[in-house]
Amino acid sequence: MTTPSQAPRRVPHELAAQSRRVAVLLALGVIALNAVVIALGARGLFHSRAQTVTQVRETTANLAALLEGELSGTFRRIDLSLQTIADTLEHLQADGQLDDAAINRMLDTHGRRHRRSTLSASATPGGRVLWGKGVDPAAPISTPAATSSSRTRRRRASA
Repeated sequence: MTTPSQAPRRVPHELAAQSRRVAVLLALGVIALNAVVIALGARGLFHSRAQTVTQVRETTANLAALLEGELSGTFRRIDLSLQTIADTLEHLQADGQLDDAAINRMLDTHGRRHRRSTLSASATPGGRVLWGKGVDPAAPISTPAATSSSRTRRRRASA
């Protein structure tokens, strides 16, 4: 006679069907869990993208406003400086003190105040440069030549 431990094990049909059901339920549970994780991940990515687009728009608007303010301030200072130069020239002419030395002093003063400005010479309405830094009144040059000369001086200074 065979002992129960040596007897072939027979799994009842119901036990096999139940284990299949458990396996199917486990597989469905894993699939459902994966679907939830994928949905949460997609929602997070969508929300993150929307938030990034909003931040980029806000940053761009802030930079545009900052640049606009900086440019308008610079233009205001340049305009004020040019008005001051024109007023000074008019006063000097009215007092009879308008000469080459006074014009050069005024250009030097404004050049020191506005170092980033390229205003370093003044020309007549005909385009002849008579006053300014590095200009010889005995040998005036035309405006295009002055522009070329100033570019050459800047290149030499930066080299």
